[in-house]
Amino acid sequence: RRYESLQQEEMLYELVRDLKGYVDTQRELREKTQELLVRTDGGTSIRRTAKKALKKLAQGETELADGLKERLTAIQEEGSTAFAVIVEDVEIDLRELAQMLGRYELSRLVVGIQDEVIHDLEDLIGAFEDEIERRQEDQQQQQQQQQQQQGGQQKQPLVPPMVELKLLKRLQDDLNQKATRFLERNPDLKKGDDLTDRQRRVLERLSHQQGRIREALEELKAQVFGG
Repeated sequence: RRYESLQQEEMLYELVRDLKGYVDTQRELREKTQELLVRTDGGTSIRRTAKKALKKLAQGETELADGLKERLTAIQEEGSTAFAVIVEDVEIDLRELAQMLGRYELSRLVVGIQDEVIHDLEDLIGAFEDEIERRQEDQQQQQQQQQQQQGGQQKQPLVPPMVELKLLKRLQDDLNQKATRFLERNPDLKKGDDLTDRQRRVLERLSHQQGRIREALEELKAQVFGG
């Protein structure tokens, strides 16, 4: 069990290191996207040079998605339900960004999705760092318990269910704030006006994220209580 714990702790350090690298890369891509948005008058005047830059940005988002997919597989194998949901959603967002940029689609929505990716990755980093700190604080107690425990026990998840539950709560709080901001910025929706394409896409994203949180909670309940 102690060897397993050391392996998991090493994996946590590697995940934090990799995710911080992804955040730095996404910040750079976001900055370049924002610069292009200004240069092209909000994406309304995209010329040849801008198209070339957008293709390069799209490739950068695809590379990030590919790297994150590898981390997703490792997290899923460790049985970390909530963390896997966030990583998978971020990967989906990155691939959507790659498609949008590859189609020369440049708008505040694109930059907004990039901001969400950064925010979600930072949430993951914070949660993993909290788990590393918890493990370090409990190391002596864990060693004593491990000396008394016998083999043949079920492999423990990368992070405890309570940590995942706290992460899901944080995600739900964030989503509630996004929904509130959306309604504040689009007061005409209450009048029953038709949705614009951008409004529809934002609502679809909010709905998808709510569904994923609900699914993750159900999976976590099944993992803890069985069923």
